[in-house]
Amino acid sequence: MYKALILYFAVTFCSVTLQAQIYFEDVFDSGESPNWTDGIWSNVVKTDEGYFASAFSINYSGSAPDSFYGKSAIYGIVMNEEGEKIKEFKYGDSIGEYSPLSAFYQSGRYIVFSRYVADRGKINAVVFSSTGELEDEYFFEDTIYSLATNYATKTLDGGYLVCAYGTSNSQPDNANPIVFRLDSMFNKVWSKRFGGQYNDDFQSAIATPDKGFLLLGWTRSFGAGQRDFYLVKIDSLGNQEWQKTYGSGIDEGGWGIIQLGDGNYCFSGGDSNSKGRLFKVTPDGTEVWSKSYQYSGASGGNSVFWSKTLTDGSIVGVGLTNNNDEGDAGYLQKTDSEGNLLWQQKYNYNENTDLFYNLLPTADGGFLLGGFCSNPLSQYTSDAWLLKVDSLGCPYPNCTVGIEEENKTVAFNLWPNPATEVINVEVFNAKETTVNIKDVLGKEVYHSVFTEAKIVVDVSHFKKGMYLVEVGMGNTSIIKKLIVQ
Repeated sequence: MYKALILYFAVTFCSVTLQAQIYFEDVFDSGESPNWTDGIWSNVVKTDEGYFASAFSINYSGSAPDSFYGKSAIYGIVMNEEGEKIKEFKYGDSIGEYSPLSAFYQSGRYIVFSRYVADRGKINAVVFSSTGELEDEYFFEDTIYSLATNYATKTLDGGYLVCAYGTSNSQPDNANPIVFRLDSMFNKVWSKRFGGQYNDDFQSAIATPDKGFLLLGWTRSFGAGQRDFYLVKIDSLGNQEWQKTYGSGIDEGGWGIIQLGDGNYCFSGGDSNSKGRLFKVTPDGTEVWSKSYQYSGASGGNSVFWSKTLTDGSIVGVGLTNNNDEGDAGYLQKTDSEGNLLWQQKYNYNENTDLFYNLLPTADGGFLLGGFCSNPLSQYTSDAWLLKVDSLGCPYPNCTVGIEEENKTVAFNLWPNPATEVINVEVFNAKETTVNIKDVLGKEVYHSVFTEAKIVVDVSHFKKGMYLVEVGMGNTSIIKKLIVQ
């Protein structure tokens, strides 16, 4: 686990505000490295103590015929608002067992819905006590060959709606979405199947004021061809009222859906043109607008997995972006209420695959981002990754020129971080750049002036510890943290 020096940053760089900003970065490993890989797919939720994140923990080294699934477990992480781990728990390590997809905190208990992929697949809900001990476990299945949970959401009456998918004996190669409704005691009320003759899927759902639900995902059975965004409205009994597709003949698909302050809905996703997507629709599914996004300067893919709306009507979205010469990076963007981009940030833990699946707005106006990163300390298996940023997406004070910066991009990127031998410093839109590296006591250990877009700095002779990398471009000075190990 790596921690930002919160107090040092607060004293040195922060101006006085009404509510102090909190910054931290945590990387969690379930303790089974190097064979186990960890990461956060499920939502990060607020608790009485701080935050709860449910991570997957998977060992892919199982022998045939179970080598695809290996072993998998639920890895629960509880921390306070400063990012300090309070407790952790792990449950399940059999062949092809648990892979958590949605997390809840209610009445002091931690509730996790997961893909239970053993025994041809079942929906699984696991309830843990306030201390992380197992309280109860529930399994739900259907007359289906293979079943796996995608997402769970709360219903208006205190129960749950669970989106799943599976294949039937008659169509073993085609998966279709299945929706389960559970009451507050985890009893199954009903289950319904949706979709057509080809592969279709629901990735999220949201309760509507009429006690029904909107279901979002992608379809190959309907629409303009390839995969299209797929939105289905059902009533409280699971009866389909209507369905709509949104697409243009390329591969496209939806991930998360939210309700906006004006009563309309916004859903997010991506397409095969490497663009992240946002759609705004009315309650009957009529499109109001759709927008595409790509990180400035990126040459690879972009996707917006989940978005959230803020009190001023603006929309923040989280996902991934990449360049063709590096792995995926975590991505965060903010738009106004009409989907016009205000700013975007990307985050590299190192040069390998890093990304965020979800975010949680926090009381100080910032965001807690959850996903996974490739950790050199775990021999580059992935570890669960939580990053707390401020209202501009900065992981430390003053990381950007500001909200009026052209293109609203991060001014420079630095990777790998942590580093052992070298770091890469990549600069955007600067003719001459100054780089200063200082230790935490303020002593300068490196200085350079360059005009290239990227330089490589040898840090192999640095002592282990945290450093501050200050990049100056014209009248602008930006600081990022660096860990040398």
